[in-house]
Amino acid sequence: VTQASLSDAVVTADAIDIKANNQNKIVSATGGLAYAKTDSGGKAASLAGAFSYNEINATTNAFVRDAEMTLRSVPFDDEGFVVETAEQRFSLTADNVSDVWTLAAGGAGALASDGEASGSTFTLSLAGAVSVNAVTGGTRARMYDSGLILEAGDAASDVRIRAHDDSDIFAIAGGLS
Repeated sequence: VTQASLSDAVVTADAIDIKANNQNKIVSATGGLAYAKTDSGGKAASLAGAFSYNEINATTNAFVRDAEMTLRSVPFDDEGFVVETAEQRFSLTADNVSDVWTLAAGGAGALASDGEASGSTFTLSLAGAVSVNAVTGGTRARMYDSGLILEAGDAASDVRIRAHDDSDIFAIAGGLS
């Protein structure tokens, strides 16, 4: 859970920048390999498997609650300006950038030579791969029971309230026998 908030406050400032940024990353590789070889008349068995389970449960919240804010009209390039990362006069953002990258692979091989007249040859080869992935949770940017006053002046008085979820899953699963 990632949270950025302003609550129960009276603020007079040049700019307000509230950011909740959640960046979870999972990189996973799972694999299995089996090989069996016999001579004439023998038996061979091979079994391989792979399993991968990945989950990100991320909640990202940015909010302003019960606050009264007054923002002065001061140019961002003014030497007295103290918020170095501000792009807008007021910014309330929640960003979720969760990434899952996974590879699950299984391989199996069995080799037996030809049987003789009195012998027999048995070969068996199995392979498998499974990949289960999930990204769950929520991303919210909210402002409630609050007031925002933008003082008049020459500087831009822009406002951004944004929630953005850019979660990705890239999964490869395969089996070879």
